Amino acid sequence: MKANYYWTGIIRLLIESFFDLSTGIMLSINDPRFDSASDIFDFVLTCLFALVAITAPLFSYLLLRKYDSQLDQAEFQESYGSLTEGYHTTGTIGTSNTRKIVVWFFVRRMITAVIIVQMGDLTPWLLISANMYLALADAIINWTYLACESRLDGIVATFNNFLVLILSYFPYLYAGLIPDPEARYEAGWI
Repeated sequence: MKANYYWTGIIRLLIESFFDLSTGIMLSINDPRFDSASDIFDFVLTCLFALVAITAPLFSYLLLRKYDSQLDQAEFQESYGSLTEGYHTTGTIGTSNTRKIVVWFFVRRMITAVIIVQMGDLTPWLLISANMYLALADAIINWTYLACESRLDGIVATFNNFLVLILSYFPYLYAGLIPDPEARYEAGWI
């Protein structure tokens, strides 16, 4: 019983903090310091957690693939249910879409961290554009696979994805990042 709570807690922690973890890893790798023993220890921890962050999408895919026919059973739900919470766990299409959405969840957060950290020094509208296209990809993928278990959750998730996409366009219009109005309009639709 303790093992079930242990893995459920670890998976939940990883899911909830994956974006923060990815961003912290990117920041630490961009500016490594080796001045003191603490800096070296921090860099070693960064490398360890980088392995966790890189293997999380692969591990989750392989885990869900291994237990493909058991996703809805109590034994799987007690141990690894955090991965599939709120998603379809029955049927071939449901389990396949759930695998894809869970992996996309991790990959999207890694890409967002890379965009924020690596493109942070570039022109702001390039950063906004990259995030806007990532929001578009997220909306398309979530719309395509519709892996939510309840219809209401699916509608809310789809609405949320498209709202984020629509709102990601507004910085072009109101932030003043591009001074020429015609160029600002064109940049938003590239």
